[in-house]
Amino acid sequence: GWWKRNHTAHHIACNSLDHDPDLQHMPLFAVSSKLFRSLTSAYYQRKMDFDAVARLLVSYQHWTFYPFMPFARLNFFARSFIILLSPSKKVPRRGQELLGLAVFWVWYPLLVSRLPTWGERAGFVAASFAVAATQHVQFCLNHFSTIVYVGAPRGNDWFEKQTAGTMDIACPPWMDWFH
Repeated sequence: GWWKRNHTAHHIACNSLDHDPDLQHMPLFAVSSKLFRSLTSAYYQRKMDFDAVARLLVSYQHWTFYPFMPFARLNFFARSFIILLSPSKKVPRRGQELLGLAVFWVWYPLLVSRLPTWGERAGFVAASFAVAATQHVQFCLNHFSTIVYVGAPRGNDWFEKQTAGTMDIACPPWMDWFH
């Protein structure tokens, strides 16, 4: 469903501001001043306007980035449902994808409900969102700090495109597992 489509587009056009959906977070975040020109997303097929709302929100992104990360997971959930429930979108094995989401949304609340107190339930959900937030920050650290460009990817060297869009994060050897 959505993840496969999104992730494939991301790796075909890694770090293209108008083709890579993983860099298209307007009006909340702008990873480059090139987005101030109101580019059109080839993936979402809509204009990413840098209007007054975007100007305001982007001007505070240095404060809002980390607080938003735990909720980025909600965007993944919503996008999964949106694409699967859009009859105009071609989704291979749509029924299996919907079944998978249904199983998750039955299983997860049941799992949480087995915890003895509301405090533990809230803590578990908060922890699961915090872990996902850490992963989102890792992805952003890896991609947002590398060179971005406007336009379709050029050339046929897939490996070169991938390495240009990622970063080897320097850290102590004991922390290599994390980055």
